[in-house]
Amino acid sequence: MIAPSRIALAFTLLSVVPLTCRSGAEPLPVTARVVWVRSERVYVASPEAQALGPGAQLTFLDHGKPIATGEITRVVDSTLAVVTLTSGSLARVKEKDLKRLRILSAPASGPTTLRVGYPSAKRATLFFTCDLLTLVPPFGAGQAETRIEDHLYRVLANPSTRSRGAWPETLEIRLFDEAADEEIALERGEVDVAVFRPGELSTHMRDQPRWQHDLSAPMRSGVVVAVLAAIGADSTAGIRPGDPLLTTLNREMFGGDLNERRFGTGSPARSEARYTVDAACPGREVLERFLSQRQVPPPSAGAPHVRILFVDQPASSPRSVALAAAMSMEGRTTEGTDPADAADIHIHALFAIDCPVVFDARLRPYVSALGAKAFVELFDCTVGTGPR
Repeated sequence: MIAPSRIALAFTLLSVVPLTCRSGAEPLPVTARVVWVRSERVYVASPEAQALGPGAQLTFLDHGKPIATGEITRVVDSTLAVVTLTSGSLARVKEKDLKRLRILSAPASGPTTLRVGYPSAKRATLFFTCDLLTLVPPFGAGQAETRIEDHLYRVLANPSTRSRGAWPETLEIRLFDEAADEEIALERGEVDVAVFRPGELSTHMRDQPRWQHDLSAPMRSGVVVAVLAAIGADSTAGIRPGDPLLTTLNREMFGGDLNERRFGTGSPARSEARYTVDAACPGREVLERFLSQRQVPPPSAGAPHVRILFVDQPASSPRSVALAAAMSMEGRTTEGTDPADAADIHIHALFAIDCPVVFDARLRPYVSALGAKAFVELFDCTVGTGPR
């Protein structure tokens, strides 16, 4: 057994050479050293152990010949990889000769089981609530089975059709009624990846370097828009792109998670607007209070009236968004009317509903390969109409 002090010394002797990641399973040499062997467990020191990540396959060479292979099962303090041998042995290598072993690595093929946290239908946001969540299995038709146990979905892939490096053999999705409970499950290791609604993630989770939350994707459907009925001959009234008040709303109420969108009908506003929020939004009072308190100076009595509402349409379809928003203006348009024909209505998309995807930093290569969109779109949300 090598003493801890010798392990620390081994770290200092390593030359810091970045690892190169490639697609496929081609083995690549890595800058690393075996520092301790205990039966089938091998401890490998590397300045880029975290980049390799759990699941990476290592091959140990002695004088150019492979003598053992193993899989990284854990990374400690980002510089020490714990490897479990799956074939061969290092038992015949003398302790003093461990440092001469060369190590090759193949990219991780991904875990066999992936546990995902997801907001349940009971988690209302300030702009919308889901009356129903419908699972959309990521494996494709005929390639998976699903089983529901209360708030737990289990999706089983067909091993014969599962591609290497894609979704795991088993996908477990747990729904959480509270965002705080989902964060706790992440910290306890009960879920591997978690999807949150905009603004739900706590400051603690955002500030911890262990938790990666820079990946996000929009929901399949959902856009926050502003609708304004022009007053008299004022054809310049509207919403200014990048309005500081709305930018502040996104930053302070939603942690910057909303994705700003800039398309609409009508011209940008030349004067401050008077904002109200649609009654169907669960957080109407909170949102209106924030907007009224932060709008300095307050809008004049004759300022144009802008209603902010949530439209259940894909952000990628501006025409559908505009039509749905126009139809929400009671008595102004009817179904089938082109919003372009309603010259007195100005419609501006403000934000798409982007959902942060949070995971342990060690899973970055795997999660990035699948993409945030794949996790956010695990469910379709049937949006509730709410009171009006």
